Amino acid sequence: MKIKASPNIIENNGECSEEYIARIQQKYSVMSASEKRIADFLIQNGHQNNIKYNINDLAEKIGTSAATVVRFCKTLGFAGFSEFYYYMQRGIPSPIGSDTKINANDSMHTMIQKISHLLIKTTNFVAESIDEKSLVKAINIIEKSETVLFCGSGTGGGLAQIAACIFQHTGIKSLYIPDELLQMRFAHTLKPCDVVIGITNCGYIKNVVDTLKISKRQNVPTICITGTEKSLVSKYADIVISTYMSVYQDTIDQTPIIMALMTIINALQIGYSIRNADKVEPLRKDLLAIGDLKRYKTNLTSIDIGRVKT
Repeated sequence: MKIKASPNIIENNGECSEEYIARIQQKYSVMSASEKRIADFLIQNGHQNNIKYNINDLAEKIGTSAATVVRFCKTLGFAGFSEFYYYMQRGIPSPIGSDTKINANDSMHTMIQKISHLLIKTTNFVAESIDEKSLVKAINIIEKSETVLFCGSGTGGGLAQIAACIFQHTGIKSLYIPDELLQMRFAHTLKPCDVVIGITNCGYIKNVVDTLKISKRQNVPTICITGTEKSLVSKYADIVISTYMSVYQDTIDQTPIIMALMTIINALQIGYSIRNADKVEPLRKDLLAIGDLKRYKTNLTSIDIGRVKT
């Protein structure tokens, strides 16, 4: 299912969840008088079914402006009204980790349980919100590609390296170049039979945006995996696959963000593998054998550090 900011009438299919009442109450003291009127209205009327309004209807009903509604949504940590309303209807916090509180009094068992619950909730959210058509289009492009270049920086760079590794397991010629200048130079050598996949949650990481722009100039297909559909990187991507988890407010938010991005990477790799099982399966033994070259024999109990002996 694809999520879009829609100017049309939005229907409230459920209740204003306790999570959102708690969030509104937490931020209530820092709200302006106009924002508090919006908060009061949502808390008082959120239990009613079949309430229909868009941002302008809501502003008119409360006696405020659409700009104030947007400010209210941003006070709660959302990008705008559409994002706020989408998450509120489904009872999912944005960012998804914001309602998971781990404190110093938690036991190790409790902490692990909370993290586990957070990751399950994240994968369920991605499964519900991901645009399946974009995934299929991306897999179609990867199938036809001779080389797949992954690019990213920081956490995105780590995910890009993992992506290149797991794509190699399917026999795809894929790589990640940590040096940003070399990465852009390599992108300049690619051809329309290749593909570049950029990974950036915020959508504004310079080397990722630059690499996709250079690639498009070479008529190379480009795909971006990001947290929002509308960001700078999406301008230079033929296909945008969004996790809809663009907001990063707390340390724990990083965990679901990484999980969401990794879920999309896995979907692309597994989707390709299933479609091309006749090509992937024969390579499996060879790839496993190559992987064994970096390991000691499993029957060794100790080693001597020294020169490699032949």
